[in-house]
Amino acid sequence: MPQVSKQILINAEPFEIWEVLTRFYKYDLWNPFFESVKGKAAFAEQLKITVFPHEERLIESMKEERVKAMFQDAYKINKRSRFKVRIIRFEENEEMIWQRKSFFWGTYRHEFRLTEIEDCVTEFAQTLTLKGALINMGWEHSIKTYYESGLSLISMALKEKVESSDFFVDNDLVNTRG
Repeated sequence: MPQVSKQILINAEPFEIWEVLTRFYKYDLWNPFFESVKGKAAFAEQLKITVFPHEERLIESMKEERVKAMFQDAYKINKRSRFKVRIIRFEENEEMIWQRKSFFWGTYRHEFRLTEIEDCVTEFAQTLTLKGALINMGWEHSIKTYYESGLSLISMALKEKVESSDFFVDNDLVNTRG
């Protein structure tokens, strides 16, 4: 079964990362891979996801040249992908899994996990599992590279956002980063 995983250490408590990860309406401010995620962060909720790794958004979001080299294949594809998923697991400050099952397109399952390693150091891990005939046909050619790069970008951007001085961008939240 085609699967990609990425892990990164973030200098923050799990709840701080969770706050950024579950505020879907703010993804356009930091996430270079998901153009939007609409819906409520809660168990059994349906989300509307738009994946669009646009070059300008990537460069602006990451502010690094290495993004262009790493995500070269995504520029070639450069098409919006819209689909609905359902949150099938939601453990606050620990784990969120969303999934889509379709007879034609197969299964798309994205897992997010937070594991506290030590005080103020948390491992953020993502696993994307895809299953289906169309996926198998294009996995090695382009799909694997596309999603490996996407997960890397999400991880790096989340780390950058959480560790930055403008960690909380919502007016209704208190900035705990000082």
